[in-house]
Amino acid sequence: MSFRSLLVAVALLSLLFLGAACGSRDPAPGAKEPPAPAGSESELKPPLDWPEPGQPAPAFRLPALAGGEVTVPGDFEGRAVLMLFFSMG
Repeated sequence: MSFRSLLVAVALLSLLFLGAACGSRDPAPGAKEPPAPAGSESELKPPLDWPEPGQPAPAFRLPALAGGEVTVPGDFEGRAVLMLFFSMG
């Protein structure tokens, strides 16, 4: 097989995989439905005991990647903490 025909085959396979990746936007089987639009009756309300904006967050614990637990803010006393919350879904 010549280098040119190999290059053409790789290019065609790349286009095939790119087309498959950009295909249907249908949700995966078993996927959750998107959240309801704002203002709808099914909109989730925050619990009544949430802190007001600008107030310190309540203390809590999370599992550590290396094992054990991490206590927030106890383990970070005197340091600035930035927490990012996101969904993989």
